[in-house]
Amino acid sequence: MGWIWYWYNDQIWIPFDQKAIDGFEQEHAKGSKTIKVDGQRYLDLTLSYTDIVSNFNSITDKDLIGIQRRYDDPMKRRAVKRTLVADDFFKGIRFCSYQSYLGTSKSSKEYLAIVDEIREYKGKISTSITGKVKVDYVLYSKSDVTPTDEAEFNKYLSAVEGYNSEPVLEEFVAACVKAKKVVDTTPFLVKKKKLAPVKKSSSNLKSAVAAAPVTVAAVAPPTTTTTTSKSKTTTAAPAKDTSSKSKSKKTADGAYFLGESEWMGVCKSDDDVYPMTIKVESVEADTKNAGTSIVNGTIHWPTMSDAITKFKGTLKGHELKMEEYELVQGNDDEIELPNNYEASVYTDEIEGKVDDMTFSLKLTKSPPVSVLRLNSVYKGKATQYDNFKLRIESRDTTTTQIVHGEIEWPDYDNAIAIFKGKVHDNHIEVLKYDEGKVFGPEIAQCPFLIKVSYDDKLKPIFTIELD
Repeated sequence: MGWIWYWYNDQIWIPFDQKAIDGFEQEHAKGSKTIKVDGQRYLDLTLSYTDIVSNFNSITDKDLIGIQRRYDDPMKRRAVKRTLVADDFFKGIRFCSYQSYLGTSKSSKEYLAIVDEIREYKGKISTSITGKVKVDYVLYSKSDVTPTDEAEFNKYLSAVEGYNSEPVLEEFVAACVKAKKVVDTTPFLVKKKKLAPVKKSSSNLKSAVAAAPVTVAAVAPPTTTTTTSKSKTTTAAPAKDTSSKSKSKKTADGAYFLGESEWMGVCKSDDDVYPMTIKVESVEADTKNAGTSIVNGTIHWPTMSDAITKFKGTLKGHELKMEEYELVQGNDDEIELPNNYEASVYTDEIEGKVDDMTFSLKLTKSPPVSVLRLNSVYKGKATQYDNFKLRIESRDTTTTQIVHGEIEWPDYDNAIAIFKGKVHDNHIEVLKYDEGKVFGPEIAQCPFLIKVSYDDKLKPIFTIELD
Protein backbone atom coordinates (compact mmCIF):
# COMPACT_ATOMS: atom_id res chain seq x y z
CA MET A 1 0.00 0.00 0.00
CA GLY A 2 1.14 3.57 -0.61
CA TRP A 3 -0.07 7.16 -0.23
CA ILE A 4 -1.21 9.07 -3.32
CA TRP A 5 -1.98 12.81 -3.31
CA TYR A 6 -4.73 14.08 -5.65
CA TRP A 7 -6.19 17.42 -6.65
CA TYR A 8 -9.74 17.92 -7.94
CA ASN A 9 -10.29 19.48 -11.38
CA ASP A 10 -14.06 20.10 -11.00
CA GLN A 11 -14.83 16.70 -12.53
CA ILE A 12 -12.38 14.02 -11.36
CA TRP A 13 -9.48 13.52 -8.96
CA ILE A 14 -6.06 13.81 -10.65
CA PRO A 15 -2.95 12.30 -9.03
CA PHE A 16 0.15 14.46 -8.63
CA ASP A 17 3.28 13.01 -10.23
CA GLN A 18 5.38 10.68 -8.10
CA LYS A 19 8.22 13.15 -7.60
CA ALA A 20 5.79 15.70 -6.15
CA ILE A 21 4.12 13.05 -3.98
CA ASP A 22 7.47 11.99 -2.52
CA GLY A 23 8.17 15.63 -1.61
CA PHE A 24 4.72 16.07 -0.07
CA GLU A 25 5.17 12.96 2.06
CA GLN A 26 8.53 14.17 3.38
CA GLU A 27 7.10 17.59 4.32
CA HIS A 28 3.94 16.04 5.78
CA ALA A 29 6.03 13.74 7.98
CA LYS A 30 7.82 16.83 9.32
CA GLY A 31 4.47 18.40 10.21
CA SER A 32 4.67 21.15 7.58
CA LYS A 33 1.41 23.02 7.05
CA THR A 34 2.45 24.84 3.87
CA ILE A 35 4.05 22.77 1.09
CA LYS A 36 5.35 24.16 -2.20
CA VAL A 37 3.95 22.53 -5.36
CA ASP A 38 5.82 24.66 -7.91
CA GLY A 39 6.65 28.31 -8.57
CA GLN A 40 2.95 29.22 -8.85
CA ARG A 41 1.13 26.96 -6.38
CA TYR A 42 1.33 25.62 -2.83
CA LEU A 43 -0.64 23.29 -0.53
CA ASP A 44 -2.43 24.77 2.48
CA LEU A 45 -2.77 22.08 5.18
CA THR A 46 -3.83 24.41 8.00
CA LEU A 47 -7.59 23.81 7.67
CA SER A 48 -9.78 21.24 9.39
CA TYR A 49 -11.86 18.78 7.38
CA THR A 50 -14.99 20.89 8.00
CA ASP A 51 -13.21 24.04 6.83
CA ILE A 52 -12.02 22.35 3.65
CA VAL A 53 -15.55 21.11 2.83
CA SER A 54 -16.97 24.58 3.42
CA ASN A 55 -14.73 25.97 0.65
CA PHE A 56 -16.41 23.82 -2.01
CA ASN A 57 -19.99 23.07 -3.02
CA SER A 58 -20.06 19.30 -3.35
CA ILE A 59 -16.73 17.79 -2.26
CA THR A 60 -16.98 15.65 0.86
CA ASP A 61 -14.32 12.99 0.23
CA LYS A 62 -13.24 11.42 3.53
CA ASP A 63 -9.55 11.71 2.55
CA LEU A 64 -9.52 15.51 2.16
CA ILE A 65 -6.31 16.96 3.62
CA GLY A 66 -5.99 20.52 2.34
CA ILE A 67 -6.35 23.08 -0.44
CA GLN A 68 -4.05 23.92 -3.34
CA ARG A 69 -3.71 27.69 -3.70
CA ARG A 70 -1.92 30.10 -6.04
CA TYR A 71 0.75 32.42 -4.65
CA ASP A 72 -0.58 35.36 -6.72
CA ASP A 73 -4.23 34.73 -5.78
CA PRO A 74 -4.84 32.44 -2.76
CA MET A 75 -8.59 32.49 -3.42
CA LYS A 76 -8.04 30.36 -6.55
CA ARG A 77 -8.46 26.98 -4.88
CA ARG A 78 -8.39 23.27 -5.63
CA ALA A 79 -9.33 20.54 -3.15
CA VAL A 80 -6.52 18.12 -2.25
CA LYS A 81 -6.80 14.64 -0.77
CA ARG A 82 -4.31 12.02 0.46
CA THR A 83 -5.44 8.43 -0.13
CA LEU A 84 -3.95 5.05 0.74
CA VAL A 85 -4.04 2.96 -2.44
CA ALA A 86 -3.05 -0.56 -3.40
CA ASP A 87 0.41 -0.93 -4.87
CA ASP A 88 -0.18 -4.34 -6.45
CA PHE A 89 -1.65 -3.40 -9.84
CA PHE A 90 0.84 -5.76 -11.55
CA LYS A 91 -0.31 -8.66 -9.37
CA GLY A 92 -0.89 -11.77 -11.48
CA ILE A 93 0.86 -10.20 -14.50
CA ARG A 94 4.02 -11.74 -15.93
CA PHE A 95 6.66 -9.94 -18.02
CA CYS A 96 9.60 -11.16 -20.08
CA SER A 97 12.19 -9.15 -21.98
CA TYR A 98 12.57 -9.74 -25.72
CA GLN A 99 16.26 -10.49 -25.24
CA SER A 100 15.42 -13.13 -22.61
CA TYR A 101 12.98 -14.70 -25.06
CA LEU A 102 15.80 -14.88 -27.62
CA GLY A 103 18.03 -16.48 -24.99
CA THR A 104 20.28 -13.44 -24.65
CA SER A 105 20.99 -12.05 -21.18
CA LYS A 106 19.41 -8.67 -20.40
CA SER A 107 21.16 -6.97 -17.51
CA SER A 108 21.47 -3.27 -18.39
CA LYS A 109 20.91 -0.78 -15.59
CA GLU A 110 17.80 0.50 -17.34
CA TYR A 111 16.23 -2.95 -17.58
CA LEU A 112 17.12 -3.85 -13.99
CA ALA A 113 15.35 -0.66 -12.88
CA ILE A 114 12.27 -1.77 -14.84
CA VAL A 115 12.42 -5.21 -13.19
CA ASP A 116 12.55 -3.54 -9.77
CA GLU A 117 9.43 -1.49 -10.59
CA ILE A 118 7.54 -4.55 -11.83
CA ARG A 119 8.38 -6.48 -8.67
CA GLU A 120 7.64 -3.50 -6.43
CA TYR A 121 4.07 -3.52 -7.73
CA LYS A 122 3.80 -7.31 -7.37
CA GLY A 123 4.43 -8.30 -10.98
CA LYS A 124 6.46 -11.33 -12.02
CA ILE A 125 9.46 -11.74 -14.33
CA SER A 126 10.06 -14.70 -16.64
CA THR A 127 13.40 -15.43 -18.27
CA SER A 128 11.89 -17.46 -21.11
CA ILE A 129 8.61 -18.26 -22.87
CA THR A 130 7.74 -21.94 -23.05
CA GLY A 131 3.95 -21.93 -23.31
CA LYS A 132 3.56 -23.70 -19.97
CA VAL A 133 3.23 -20.42 -18.04
CA LYS A 134 1.48 -17.51 -19.74
CA VAL A 135 3.61 -14.41 -20.22
CA ASP A 136 1.35 -11.39 -20.55
CA TYR A 137 3.82 -8.83 -21.92
CA VAL A 138 7.15 -9.07 -23.77
CA LEU A 139 9.19 -5.90 -23.27
CA TYR A 140 11.17 -4.40 -26.17
CA SER A 141 13.88 -1.76 -25.72
CA LYS A 142 14.63 0.99 -28.26
CA SER A 143 17.49 -1.04 -29.70
CA ASP A 144 15.27 -4.13 -29.96
CA VAL A 145 12.88 -2.35 -32.33
CA THR A 146 15.65 -1.17 -34.67
CA PRO A 147 16.86 -4.54 -35.99
CA THR A 148 19.33 -5.08 -38.79
CA ASP A 149 17.25 -7.97 -40.16
CA GLU A 150 13.57 -7.02 -40.41
CA ALA A 151 12.47 -10.43 -41.71
CA GLU A 152 14.04 -12.17 -38.73
CA PHE A 153 12.48 -9.59 -36.40
CA ASN A 154 9.02 -10.21 -37.86
CA LYS A 155 9.44 -13.96 -37.54
CA TYR A 156 10.13 -13.75 -33.80
CA LEU A 157 7.39 -11.17 -33.31
CA SER A 158 4.89 -13.62 -34.85
CA ALA A 159 6.14 -16.29 -32.47
CA VAL A 160 5.66 -13.98 -29.47
CA GLU A 161 2.09 -13.24 -30.56
CA GLY A 162 1.56 -16.97 -31.04
CA TYR A 163 2.07 -17.41 -27.31
CA ASN A 164 -0.74 -14.85 -26.74
CA SER A 165 1.78 -12.38 -25.32
CA GLU A 166 1.56 -8.66 -26.10
CA PRO A 167 4.80 -7.17 -27.48
CA VAL A 168 5.18 -3.70 -25.92
CA LEU A 169 7.85 -1.05 -25.52
CA GLU A 170 9.54 -0.82 -22.12
CA GLU A 171 7.94 2.62 -21.65
CA PHE A 172 4.65 0.78 -21.04
CA VAL A 173 5.83 -0.10 -17.53
CA ALA A 174 6.68 3.53 -16.71
CA ALA A 175 3.23 4.66 -17.93
CA CYS A 176 1.53 2.07 -15.70
CA VAL A 177 3.58 3.15 -12.68
CA LYS A 178 2.71 6.79 -13.30
CA ALA A 179 -1.02 6.03 -13.57
CA LYS A 180 -0.89 3.50 -10.70
CA LYS A 181 -2.80 1.04 -12.90
CA VAL A 182 -2.35 -1.05 -16.04
CA VAL A 183 -2.90 1.38 -18.94
CA ASP A 184 -4.01 0.83 -22.53
CA THR A 185 -1.21 -0.83 -24.50
CA THR A 186 -2.11 0.73 -27.87
CA PRO A 187 0.53 3.52 -27.83
CA PHE A 188 3.23 1.03 -26.82
CA LEU A 189 2.52 -1.97 -29.08
CA VAL A 190 5.42 -3.22 -31.20
CA LYS A 191 4.48 -3.69 -34.85
CA LYS A 192 6.03 -5.73 -37.62
CA LYS A 193 8.56 -4.05 -39.89
CA LYS A 194 7.78 -3.35 -43.50
CA LEU A 195 9.89 -5.47 -45.81
CA ALA A 196 11.21 -4.56 -49.23
CA PRO A 197 8.95 -5.95 -51.99
CA VAL A 198 10.03 -9.26 -53.52
CA LYS A 199 9.02 -11.12 -56.64
CA LYS A 200 6.21 -13.53 -55.91
CA SER A 201 5.48 -16.84 -57.60
CA SER A 202 2.60 -16.75 -60.07
CA SER A 203 2.10 -20.54 -60.11
CA ASN A 204 -1.57 -21.48 -59.58
CA LEU A 205 -2.30 -17.94 -58.40
CA LYS A 206 -5.98 -17.29 -57.88
CA SER A 207 -5.69 -13.65 -57.00
CA ALA A 208 -7.96 -11.11 -55.48
CA VAL A 209 -6.40 -7.70 -55.07
CA ALA A 210 -7.80 -5.61 -52.22
CA ALA A 211 -6.75 -1.98 -52.48
CA ALA A 212 -5.90 -0.26 -49.20
CA PRO A 213 -4.21 3.03 -48.37
CA VAL A 214 -0.55 2.53 -47.70
CA THR A 215 -1.07 4.25 -44.38
CA VAL A 216 -3.10 1.38 -42.96
CA ALA A 217 -0.86 -1.41 -44.15
CA ALA A 218 0.84 -1.61 -40.78
CA VAL A 219 -2.40 -2.58 -39.05
CA ALA A 220 -3.96 -4.71 -41.79
CA PRO A 221 -4.92 -8.25 -40.72
CA PRO A 222 -2.63 -11.08 -41.84
CA THR A 223 -3.49 -13.06 -44.95
CA THR A 224 -4.54 -16.57 -44.05
CA THR A 225 -4.79 -20.13 -45.30
CA THR A 226 -7.88 -21.87 -43.95
CA THR A 227 -9.46 -25.32 -44.12
CA THR A 228 -12.33 -26.92 -42.26
CA SER A 229 -12.81 -30.62 -41.65
CA LYS A 230 -15.90 -30.57 -43.91
CA SER A 231 -15.67 -27.98 -46.65
CA LYS A 232 -11.91 -27.40 -46.74
CA THR A 233 -12.36 -23.91 -48.14
CA THR A 234 -9.04 -22.14 -48.05
CA THR A 235 -7.06 -18.93 -48.10
CA ALA A 236 -3.28 -18.89 -48.52
CA ALA A 237 -0.73 -16.17 -47.89
CA PRO A 238 1.44 -14.22 -50.33
CA ALA A 239 4.83 -15.64 -51.23
CA LYS A 240 7.58 -15.21 -48.69
CA ASP A 241 10.41 -12.73 -48.84
CA THR A 242 13.28 -14.72 -50.33
CA SER A 243 15.94 -12.06 -49.92
CA SER A 244 18.72 -12.88 -47.44
CA LYS A 245 18.16 -9.60 -45.63
CA SER A 246 15.48 -7.01 -46.25
CA LYS A 247 16.79 -3.71 -44.99
CA SER A 248 14.40 -0.78 -45.13
CA LYS A 249 14.92 2.85 -44.25
CA LYS A 250 12.26 5.30 -43.20
CA THR A 251 10.96 7.32 -46.11
CA ALA A 252 10.26 10.96 -45.33
CA ASP A 253 6.81 11.46 -46.86
CA GLY A 254 3.95 13.65 -45.62
CA ALA A 255 1.46 12.62 -48.32
CA TYR A 256 -0.52 10.49 -45.87
CA PHE A 257 -1.04 13.13 -43.18
CA LEU A 258 -4.69 13.50 -44.21
CA GLY A 259 -7.79 15.05 -42.75
CA GLU A 260 -9.77 12.65 -40.50
CA SER A 261 -6.71 10.51 -39.82
CA GLU A 262 -5.63 9.66 -36.26
CA TRP A 263 -2.12 9.14 -34.88
CA MET A 264 -1.35 7.57 -31.50
CA GLY A 265 1.89 7.43 -29.51
CA VAL A 266 3.77 8.95 -26.59
CA CYS A 267 5.45 12.20 -25.62
CA LYS A 268 8.34 11.61 -23.23
CA SER A 269 11.27 13.06 -21.37
CA ASP A 270 13.89 11.29 -19.28
CA ASP A 271 11.46 11.02 -16.36
CA ASP A 272 7.92 11.05 -17.74
CA VAL A 273 5.84 9.33 -20.43
CA TYR A 274 2.54 10.84 -21.63
CA PRO A 275 0.31 8.89 -24.08
CA MET A 276 -1.15 11.16 -26.75
CA THR A 277 -3.51 10.92 -29.74
CA ILE A 278 -3.58 13.44 -32.59
CA LYS A 279 -6.81 13.75 -34.58
CA VAL A 280 -6.35 15.63 -37.83
CA GLU A 281 -9.49 17.59 -38.65
CA SER A 282 -8.38 19.26 -41.88
CA VAL A 283 -5.46 19.54 -44.28
CA GLU A 284 -5.95 22.29 -46.87
CA ALA A 285 -3.67 23.86 -49.45
CA ASP A 286 -2.15 27.20 -48.46
CA THR A 287 -3.04 29.51 -51.34
CA LYS A 288 -0.29 31.95 -50.36
CA ASN A 289 2.56 29.43 -50.11
CA ALA A 290 3.00 26.86 -52.84
CA GLY A 291 3.71 23.34 -51.63
CA THR A 292 2.45 24.11 -48.11
CA SER A 293 -0.74 22.84 -46.44
CA ILE A 294 -2.56 24.33 -43.45
CA VAL A 295 -3.44 21.72 -40.82
CA ASN A 296 -5.85 21.80 -37.88
CA GLY A 297 -6.86 19.25 -35.27
CA THR A 298 -6.85 18.18 -31.63
CA ILE A 299 -4.53 16.39 -29.21
CA HIS A 300 -5.91 14.07 -26.52
CA TRP A 301 -3.89 13.53 -23.32
CA PRO A 302 -5.57 10.56 -21.51
CA THR A 303 -3.31 10.58 -18.43
CA MET A 304 -3.59 14.34 -17.90
CA SER A 305 -7.23 14.45 -16.74
CA ASP A 306 -8.34 13.45 -20.27
CA ALA A 307 -7.31 16.87 -21.54
CA ILE A 308 -8.04 17.81 -25.16
CA THR A 309 -6.24 20.70 -26.85
CA LYS A 310 -6.45 22.33 -30.26
CA PHE A 311 -3.53 22.71 -32.65
CA LYS A 312 -2.90 24.52 -35.91
CA GLY A 313 0.12 24.46 -38.16
CA THR A 314 1.67 23.79 -41.53
CA LEU A 315 2.85 20.76 -43.49
CA LYS A 316 5.49 21.33 -46.15
CA GLY A 317 6.65 18.14 -47.79
CA HIS A 318 7.30 15.91 -44.77
CA GLU A 319 8.04 18.75 -42.34
CA LEU A 320 5.24 19.33 -39.83
CA LYS A 321 5.06 22.38 -37.55
CA MET A 322 2.21 22.75 -35.05
CA GLU A 323 1.16 25.18 -32.35
CA GLU A 324 -0.93 23.78 -29.49
CA TYR A 325 -2.90 26.86 -28.57
CA GLU A 326 -6.27 26.21 -26.87
CA LEU A 327 -7.60 23.97 -24.08
CA VAL A 328 -10.90 22.35 -25.10
CA GLN A 329 -11.24 19.97 -22.14
CA GLY A 330 -9.25 19.50 -18.93
CA ASN A 331 -7.55 21.63 -16.30
CA ASP A 332 -5.59 24.76 -17.18
CA ASP A 333 -3.50 24.23 -14.03
CA GLU A 334 -2.12 21.04 -15.57
CA ILE A 335 -1.86 21.99 -19.25
CA GLU A 336 0.50 24.84 -20.11
CA LEU A 337 -0.12 26.57 -23.43
CA PRO A 338 1.00 27.44 -26.03
CA ASN A 339 3.42 24.68 -27.14
CA ASN A 340 5.29 24.49 -30.43
CA TYR A 341 5.91 21.13 -32.11
CA GLU A 342 8.33 20.35 -34.93
CA ALA A 343 8.28 16.91 -36.55
CA SER A 344 8.94 14.83 -39.62
CA VAL A 345 6.36 12.53 -41.19
CA TYR A 346 7.63 9.14 -42.36
CA THR A 347 4.62 7.75 -44.27
CA ASP A 348 2.72 6.19 -41.31
CA GLU A 349 4.98 7.43 -38.50
CA ILE A 350 5.70 10.86 -37.01
CA GLU A 351 8.76 11.77 -34.95
CA GLY A 352 9.50 15.15 -33.44
CA LYS A 353 10.22 17.43 -30.49
CA VAL A 354 8.35 19.85 -28.25
CA ASP A 355 10.50 21.89 -25.86
CA ASP A 356 12.84 19.39 -24.12
CA MET A 357 10.62 16.39 -24.87
CA THR A 358 10.37 14.04 -27.85
CA PHE A 359 7.29 12.40 -29.29
CA SER A 360 6.63 9.54 -31.70
CA LEU A 361 3.32 8.56 -33.27
CA LYS A 362 1.95 5.81 -35.49
CA LEU A 363 -1.04 6.00 -37.78
CA THR A 364 -3.98 4.18 -36.16
CA LYS A 365 -6.92 5.34 -38.28
CA SER A 366 -6.97 6.31 -41.94
CA PRO A 367 -9.54 8.69 -43.41
CA PRO A 368 -12.64 7.18 -45.07
CA VAL A 369 -12.62 6.53 -48.81
CA SER A 370 -14.92 9.53 -49.34
CA VAL A 371 -12.13 11.99 -48.52
CA LEU A 372 -9.38 10.47 -50.66
CA ARG A 373 -7.45 13.08 -52.57
CA LEU A 374 -6.39 13.16 -56.21
CA ASN A 375 -3.00 11.60 -56.88
CA SER A 376 -3.19 9.59 -53.64
CA VAL A 377 -0.99 6.49 -53.65
CA TYR A 378 -2.31 3.05 -52.69
CA LYS A 379 -1.04 -0.45 -52.54
CA GLY A 380 -2.74 -3.82 -52.33
CA LYS A 381 -2.04 -7.46 -51.60
CA ALA A 382 -2.41 -10.43 -53.94
CA THR A 383 -4.09 -13.20 -51.99
CA GLN A 384 -3.58 -16.82 -53.03
CA TYR A 385 -6.38 -19.31 -52.28
CA ASP A 386 -5.51 -23.01 -51.90
CA ASN A 387 -6.92 -26.10 -50.22
CA PHE A 388 -4.73 -28.03 -47.82
CA LYS A 389 -5.06 -31.20 -45.75
CA LEU A 390 -3.42 -31.59 -42.36
CA ARG A 391 -2.45 -35.02 -41.05
CA ILE A 392 -0.88 -35.72 -37.63
CA GLU A 393 1.07 -38.97 -37.86
CA SER A 394 2.94 -39.25 -34.55
CA ARG A 395 3.89 -37.65 -31.24
CA ASP A 396 7.29 -37.75 -29.56
CA THR A 397 7.53 -40.25 -26.71
CA THR A 398 9.57 -37.84 -24.53
CA THR A 399 7.12 -34.95 -24.81
CA THR A 400 3.64 -35.22 -26.25
CA GLN A 401 3.75 -31.55 -27.23
CA ILE A 402 5.93 -32.38 -30.25
CA VAL A 403 4.02 -33.78 -33.24
CA HIS A 404 5.00 -34.96 -36.72
CA GLY A 405 2.80 -34.96 -39.78
CA GLU A 406 2.08 -33.93 -43.36
CA ILE A 407 0.47 -31.00 -45.14
CA GLU A 408 -0.96 -31.90 -48.56
CA TRP A 409 -1.71 -29.24 -51.20
CA PRO A 410 -4.32 -30.56 -53.72
CA ASP A 411 -4.02 -27.45 -55.92
CA TYR A 412 -0.29 -28.15 -56.40
CA ASP A 413 -0.50 -31.65 -57.91
CA ASN A 414 -1.08 -33.05 -54.41
CA ALA A 415 2.30 -31.78 -53.21
CA ILE A 416 3.16 -33.10 -49.74
CA ALA A 417 5.37 -31.39 -47.16
CA ILE A 418 6.54 -33.04 -43.93
CA PHE A 419 6.50 -30.95 -40.78
CA LYS A 420 7.46 -31.05 -37.13
CA GLY A 421 5.53 -28.86 -34.71
CA LYS A 422 4.86 -28.00 -31.08
CA VAL A 423 1.27 -28.12 -29.85
CA HIS A 424 -0.11 -25.22 -27.78
CA ASP A 425 -3.63 -24.52 -26.52
CA ASN A 426 -4.87 -22.85 -29.70
CA HIS A 427 -2.18 -23.37 -32.32
CA ILE A 428 0.64 -25.57 -33.62
CA GLU A 429 4.02 -23.86 -33.89
CA VAL A 430 5.69 -25.36 -36.98
CA LEU A 431 9.38 -25.76 -36.18
CA LYS A 432 10.45 -27.64 -39.33
CA TYR A 433 8.89 -27.77 -42.80
CA ASP A 434 10.36 -29.89 -45.63
CA GLU A 435 8.86 -30.04 -49.12
CA GLY A 436 9.04 -33.08 -51.38
CA LYS A 437 9.75 -33.36 -55.08
CA VAL A 438 6.55 -31.49 -55.93
CA PHE A 439 6.50 -27.99 -54.43
CA GLY A 440 3.50 -26.41 -52.75
CA PRO A 441 2.96 -22.68 -52.21
CA GLU A 442 5.82 -20.59 -50.93
CA ILE A 443 5.90 -20.74 -47.13
CA ALA A 444 7.58 -18.24 -44.80
CA GLN A 445 10.59 -19.35 -42.83
CA CYS A 446 9.94 -21.39 -39.71
CA PRO A 447 8.55 -20.97 -37.21
CA PHE A 448 5.05 -20.24 -38.53
CA LEU A 449 1.72 -20.97 -36.89
CA ILE A 450 -1.21 -23.27 -37.67
CA LYS A 451 -4.00 -21.73 -35.61
CA VAL A 452 -7.09 -23.66 -34.49
CA SER A 453 -10.56 -22.19 -34.06
CA TYR A 454 -14.07 -23.65 -34.22
CA ASP A 455 -17.19 -22.93 -36.25
CA ASP A 456 -20.71 -22.69 -34.80
CA LYS A 457 -20.98 -26.50 -34.92
CA LEU A 458 -17.69 -26.87 -33.00
CA LYS A 459 -15.88 -28.25 -36.03
CA PRO A 460 -12.19 -27.29 -36.07
CA ILE A 461 -10.89 -24.71 -38.52
CA PHE A 462 -7.15 -24.75 -39.15
CA THR A 463 -5.55 -21.52 -40.32
CA ILE A 464 -1.98 -21.02 -41.53
CA GLU A 465 -0.90 -17.43 -40.96
CA LEU A 466 1.97 -16.09 -43.04
CA ASP A 467 3.61 -12.66 -43.23
